[in-house]
Amino acid sequence: MIQQIKTAKPVIKGLKNIKGKKLRFSIKSPIEVEDYEIRYAANKKFRGYKKLYSLYDEKNTTINKLKKGKTYYMKVRGCKICNTKMYYTKWSKVKKIRIKK
Repeated sequence: MIQQIKTAKPVIKGLKNIKGKKLRFSIKSPIEVEDYEIRYAANKKFRGYKKLYSLYDEKNTTINKLKKGKTYYMKVRGCKICNTKMYYTKWSKVKKIRIKK
C-alpha cells in the first residue's frame, strides 16, 4: 500500500524547451524529500507515460530525446523512505510544453 505524506505538493518551476529536443525544469518542494518521481507523456491523461527519478539535491533536471512539434505534459511528486516504507507527496499540478527547438 502506498502511503501519502500529508503536506503541500511540489511545484514545477522554470519549464523550458532548450536546443536539441530537450526539456529543462526545476522542482521546488515545501518539504524535504529524498527524491522525486517525474512522469511525462504526450497526452493529458498520461497514457503511455514515461517515468524518471531525480534526486533532491539536483536543482535542474533535463529530459532528452523528445519529439519536435509535440506537446508534453508532466507532473511530479516527492518520495521519502521512513522505516523501510515509501511515502509520497501528492502529485503537482500538470504542466504542458510544446517542443519547438
